[in-house]
Amino acid sequence: MRLPHAPSSIRLLTCVMLAAARLAGEDTPPPPAPAHGQDDAKEWVFNPTPGRPDVFYDYRSFLTLTQTLRAQDDSSETARTGLPTINSSQATNDTAIELGKETIVQLDLLLGQHKYDDAEKIADASLKKLEPFASNPEINHYIERIKADHDLADDALLRVEAEESFDSLGLKVEGILWSENGTRLALIAGEPHALAVNDRVKDCVIVVIDTDRVEFRYHYKRKRFEFPRYVGEDSTK
Repeated sequence: MRLPHAPSSIRLLTCVMLAAARLAGEDTPPPPAPAHGQDDAKEWVFNPTPGRPDVFYDYRSFLTLTQTLRAQDDSSETARTGLPTINSSQATNDTAIELGKETIVQLDLLLGQHKYDDAEKIADASLKKLEPFASNPEINHYIERIKADHDLADDALLRVEAEESFDSLGLKVEGILWSENGTRLALIAGEPHALAVNDRVKDCVIVVIDTDRVEFRYHYKRKRFEFPRYVGEDSTK
């Protein structure tokens, strides 16, 4: 490189600096090439500085969260009741009929599994959706069937409550006495003498005395129930 009109010392220093810069550039390894077929743009992930809001990043997160919440809202009722949702503005007889069919299938399953609380919830949710379509004969048939299953669940729950109240009486059959003419008497713990059919004991009436059990009639919330108690059976179960 020629530097006219410069002192010899300056020319020498300049040459040394240029040579050093060239050598330093040769020692620096080139940046690694991207992998074959890889898009360079995908390697760049923008992360905002902590404590510094970024309008573009925050808005993208907002949109993502909004879509997630909408999806959860659409499926929340289905997850809670197990039934498809019906949009009142887009509902048709076909969707209501499908809902009625699915409700009856689920109610049969829940009643068979003695899940009466769940059956009541399913029936209530379905009836609320189907009532606007009651004028359709087929849908009205499903409504009446669902109401009947709802009543079955109510009666079953009431019987469970009545049996718990009956168990709290603490009745225990200690033995059965019978004679050749067929007369049978029950020995009830705490009673001073043996009892026969139609005798009362602790708000109950004996209705059946068999060889190994006694059946009691018990009234609970204005309804009549009959519960057996076997000989030697613990009253608390």
